[in-house]
Amino acid sequence: MQVTLVPSWDDKLSRFPAEQQDVYFTEAYVRLAAGQGSEVMCAVCEDGPNIVLLPFLRRTFRGYYDFETPYGYGGPISNCPDAAWNARAL
Repeated sequence: MQVTLVPSWDDKLSRFPAEQQDVYFTEAYVRLAAGQGSEVMCAVCEDGPNIVLLPFLRRTFRGYYDFETPYGYGGPISNCPDAAWNARAL
């Protein structure tokens, strides 16, 4: 299981079933929500065919980071129905 932070992830979102590819998880939507000083990122956890995506905005504030999902239905998305695998990935 490998976790990476990436600035681009639509290619990974395309690996999800169509009914899970909601606009709230796309790069374009997250970029629309980004304000000045925001960095658009996505945490990606992959293990074979299983994948979890967590798109978010990262802001720097006085030497610290603030993480938030864009307005809407943010949070992680997984293509794996195995609850135990998802718990390990998150």
